[in-house]
Amino acid sequence: GFYPVSPAPSYYASYVAAYQTAIQPLLAKNVLVVAAAGNENLDLVNLQRWGYTYNPCLVPLSNVLCVLATDASDQRAFFSNYGDLAHIGAPGQQDFSTMWS
Repeated sequence: GFYPVSPAPSYYASYVAAYQTAIQPLLAKNVLVVAAAGNENLDLVNLQRWGYTYNPCLVPLSNVLCVLATDASDQRAFFSNYGDLAHIGAPGQQDFSTMWS
């Protein structure tokens, strides 16, 4: 997995700016953006602190809902990112589709 051991390269700043540019107009129209927390088993606050802003959950806007993955026991999935920036959990492991394979 990915574990930040140093601050992010400077180009990561452009990611949050791009997300903010895309999401800001949606806020003005009262559109909720639902984003996955990610799958690195990392605290989103630490990612933000280190400047790794590739995740839309790190955009500081009130219309972003950050969803972490849960397992069959309704606990956080072992791989899901987590922390104070994650708002809600949803099935993300051992969930079965009704589609034919």
